[in-house]
Formats: sequence, C-alpha cells, structure tokens
Amino acid sequence: MSTSTGYVAPVKEVYVPQPYSFSYNVVDDETYNDFDHSEKTDGKVTTGSYRVELPDGRTQIVTYRADENGYRANVKYEGVAQYPEYVEIKKY
Repeated sequence: MSTSTGYVAPVKEVYVPQPYSFSYNVVDDETYNDFDHSEKTDGKVTTGSYRVELPDGRTQIVTYRADENGYRANVKYEGVAQYPEYVEIKKY
C-alpha cells in the first residue's frame, strides 16, 4: 500500500541581479525641498550619491558604495550652519 501524499516541493526561484541606473532631482521653492539622488549598479557593485539642503542652511552630500564587503558611505557638508535668533510674533 502506498502512502504517497502527492506532495511536490516548490521550485526555488533564483533571482539574478540586474544592472540598472536612476536619478532624480526635486526643487520645490514653496516647501523649501531641494534634493537629488542617483544610483547605478552592474548587478554586483552599487554606487550612488544624494544631496539634500538641510534646515540649518548647509548641504549634506552622501556618496556610497555597496558590494560583497558591505555598505560604505562618505558624508560631507557644504556651508556653515546658521541658527537665526527666534523672534516671537505678537498677536494683537
């Protein structure tokens, strides 16, 4: 007598990394958003960078690389942080 249940193990799908590249830029004066991002990969090594305007007036620039050894980022800042004096607005 056979005790077969008819079970078939699922086929394991293999995903092969695909090369890609992208970039975008946003500048919206009304909301003070100003940033960009670009990235590319050959399927093994991914490199990219992004830039964002910070509320303190500086620009943060991050360049990065990700590969079989991990993720490494280099962060730098342009400009000088500015913190204007707070002035309370009086209501009449």
